[in-house]
Amino acid sequence: IAQACHEHPTRYSGLAAVGFDDADSAVAELHRAITDLGLQGLICNSHINGNYLDDPRYFPILEALQELDVPLYLHPNLPNNRMIGPLTEAGLDGAIFGFGVETGMHLLRIITSGLLDRLPRLKIVVGRALSTHAVPMTAMVRVVLESGELVDGHRVITALGGRPESRLLPSSAIHRNRLPLLDDSTLEIAGMPGVY
Repeated sequence: IAQACHEHPTRYSGLAAVGFDDADSAVAELHRAITDLGLQGLICNSHINGNYLDDPRYFPILEALQELDVPLYLHPNLPNNRMIGPLTEAGLDGAIFGFGVETGMHLLRIITSGLLDRLPRLKIVVGRALSTHAVPMTAMVRVVLESGELVDGHRVITALGGRPESRLLPSSAIHRNRLPLLDDSTLEIAGMPGVY
């Protein structure tokens, strides 16, 4: 991938893939992929064996992304084993709906966990968002605006289970952290032409 990107820089951009289960190794590989190979970011196929990036074990990886000033591409995935049952029963587990449910939940977990308060320059690109995330994200932001609680001048997301770790409104997190909710065909907006 790195060679193809180097030979055709206006045509391709490449993303690193790391083993998220070993944070130290993942950070080392991420640094190598970005600084030595010239890749443009990191891909995560949403959940990691049913775990999400708001889990503290993944913080060093996200911290390295911020340090390297490259984005995380949160790629849609099938819902994890704990949530797929009802979606499968209804035939909604795949790309038509399940990807959006799973990846949207992942993004909301990142926002409501306070992770973006700790990593204010972290950039996240969410794929296929125009078709699967825009409506749920808009509705969720509306719920928070209408029912969030003000604490020290910040709205706490009590409407979403009361995770007071985050001091950001989801809409603020999206704008401040430059979380482009993009369709895969428009990734060039995020400076990553041809990432597939």
